Amino acid sequence: MTDQEIENKIYEIISYESGIPIDSLNHDINFENDLDDTVLVELVMAIEDAGIVETEFDDNDVMDKAKTIGEFIDLVKSMRRTEGRSKN
Repeated sequence: MTDQEIENKIYEIISYESGIPIDSLNHDINFENDLDDTVLVELVMAIEDAGIVETEFDDNDVMDKAKTIGEFIDLVKSMRRTEGRSKN
């Protein structure tokens, strides 16, 4: 899975969970301020279930490092690089 495919999948999941059209989402949207709290939880579970990352998310890492959609995407890409699964 390429970085762009991962990003697209994350946007699809957020759109589905939040009801916000994909074309209205962007990297700067804040999970805490702009979306329902459950969206981040559902996103983490969906990413793990889809096998996009092999390592389970650390809840503290997600809450500390992923305040926005862009930061979450960067976190997932970083996890995949650590796992040796990154494709650009």
